[in-house]
Amino acid sequence: MSADERLVELESRYTLLEQTVSELNDVVTRQWQQLDTSKLRIERLEAALETLEHTKPVDSRPPHY
Repeated sequence: MSADERLVELESRYTLLEQTVSELNDVVTRQWQQLDTSKLRIERLEAALETLEHTKPVDSRPPHY
């Protein structure tokens, strides 16, 4: 393999690796966004649950009494 052929091969591999890294970066970015969204939803649900736990029921007797 000549030096020119090797250079072309290396440039092709580099371009492919650069594209792969860019795609992986996009995936990781989307996953972080999904994690952030999920974290916010969990925090809101925990706050709502805590509020419900501290609320006394209005009437704890069954309706047939």
